[in-house]
Amino acid sequence: MAMIRPTFGNSARCGALVFCFVCIMYCSPTAPIAADESIPSPSTDVKQESKAVHFVLAGDSTVTDNAGWGVGFRQLLSDRGRCTNLAKGGRSSRSYRAEGWWKQCLEARPDFLLIQFGHNDQPGKGPERESAADGDFRVHLREYIREARAAGIHPVLVTSLTRRRWNSDGTIQPTLAEYAEATSIVAKELSVPLVDLHTLSIRQCEAMGATAFRAFEPMTADGADHTHLNPAGSRAVGQLVVAELLRICPELVDCFLTDAVEQAVEPAVYPREISGTNAGLRETDETIELSAHGRPLLSYRKQSPPVPAGIPAVFHRSGCLHPVLTPAGKTVTAMFPADHPHQHGIFSAWVRTSWNGRE
Repeated sequence: MAMIRPTFGNSARCGALVFCFVCIMYCSPTAPIAADESIPSPSTDVKQESKAVHFVLAGDSTVTDNAGWGVGFRQLLSDRGRCTNLAKGGRSSRSYRAEGWWKQCLEARPDFLLIQFGHNDQPGKGPERESAADGDFRVHLREYIREARAAGIHPVLVTSLTRRRWNSDGTIQPTLAEYAEATSIVAKELSVPLVDLHTLSIRQCEAMGATAFRAFEPMTADGADHTHLNPAGSRAVGQLVVAELLRICPELVDCFLTDAVEQAVEPAVYPREISGTNAGLRETDETIELSAHGRPLLSYRKQSPPVPAGIPAVFHRSGCLHPVLTPAGKTVTAMFPADHPHQHGIFSAWVRTSWNGRE
């Protein structure tokens, strides 16, 4: 094929050469960079994520983002830490592996793996989940630790968040002590960092009291949930986990917002008696009383008398307002005899009631 060669005068030829040179310099991938230009760099987010210490959470519902302390843990991370929550509700140390969740933890290749089980390992949960505290439960934890270490992951054991089962004296009745003890034994045996959340959460509950801790509990149709956490509870318990993790692994301090952790470790306890110029509020173990201008206005009785045997379930009830008084001092509510089907006072927090065939 014949090539057509354009002809130029000297000046035209020079101009064409200059034009071609400029095009080559700007289009070539190896073209030099002007002094006022900068080399494109990877996304800042990608760079930060590559530097961030990666935490994975493994456990049951009390660790999840929607019912446990997972969100509270994540909210305290700095830009030097990131978290993947692989906790799953209803799982035990046995079923978590059987359903493939443990495999996902290893595949995530985190730097640190926090492991908490116990709630669903207890007797009564079924053979697919149960593990004796002095038997298979310990075996499962040992296997988790060895496999995590073999994958280059640092395991951290966490004892179970307490259930809030209150004694009459304001203390917590432990229901997971043997599983917490088993976790502690395995941690010591294999030299694994331990966050003793069971002990820490009991102390937190008892410092606050049953009434104040209600602010951290989800409300259901059956009343307060004394096992799981609402968003405020997740923050409060997440702070316990982080504070203890930093105590036992101080090298992780840059991964967390330490000021936020330190400010919130101690539970806030509200006063049980408030008074002002015209109004006052006083709480006892049995009642919350409101007054105005020094005179009683109403009293909320936290627990109503129990419903006697033979009374229909429709009359099951929680606390009630009684007495409720008018500004003139007249009581407008009443308490009926224990065997009377009428309601006592003004009720709140109904539990699965029905009336005229409606529930």
